[in-house]
Amino acid sequence: MTKSFNTRPALTKITEGLTLITMAGLTFASAAALASAPIEMVEPVVHQLPTVEITVKKHQLPTVVVVAKRAHVA
Repeated sequence: MTKSFNTRPALTKITEGLTLITMAGLTFASAAALASAPIEMVEPVVHQLPTVEITVKKHQLPTVVVVAKRAHVA
């Protein structure tokens, strides 16, 4: 009589533990990176572009008349 061993619960717990450790490590690494390097604020450079004026002539489209005829179905 053999008994099969189910590895799914063990692998799930190991995976969840590794995920938690990885997320905590990334959180501490990003916090340490932000805390150690002070960021110097630089004045933004604003460029003023010249004003552009566009004039368009109004076009009149031709009138379209649609004529429909009923088809005779036999």
